[in-house]
Amino acid sequence: MSSGKVYTLEDVAKHSVDGDCWIVIDHHVLDVSKFAKFHPGGKWALLQAGGKDVTEEFYALHRADVLEKYVERLSIGTLAGAKKIERQEGAISKVPYAEASFWQKGFKSVYYNDSHRELRSFMRRFVEKEMPPKVVEAIEDSGEYPALPI
Repeated sequence: MSSGKVYTLEDVAKHSVDGDCWIVIDHHVLDVSKFAKFHPGGKWALLQAGGKDVTEEFYALHRADVLEKYVERLSIGTLAGAKKIERQEGAISKVPYAEASFWQKGFKSVYYNDSHRELRSFMRRFVEKEMPPKVVEAIEDSGEYPALPI
């Protein structure tokens, strides 16, 4: 959990080895030392990123909700002078294969059109804004359809 502490890139650069690995994503300084062994891409992917601002690389491979999922647990502070990257609510990810290609603008399909994309964006905005994260997690973990009053 973030301590509210502010770090410089020089501070972060001192933590780039197995067992002591920090990275910067967006404006967050994350201690990924313990998480590294659980990283789906392997711990070496994080160790290569250790001690650096890897915001661009992260967003090239991950959707924004991946950061949102882990930031509370891994954040130890913020990077001095860095600004939070604002993302559009309900936006379709541009990360390759993170979304089905028919959701991407410009994709032509006889089955999906702009009204489908608009509905998907609306529903995503609704879930992100109106449903508390704990409720969404509980629904996903249970594998059951939610009761009507959420």
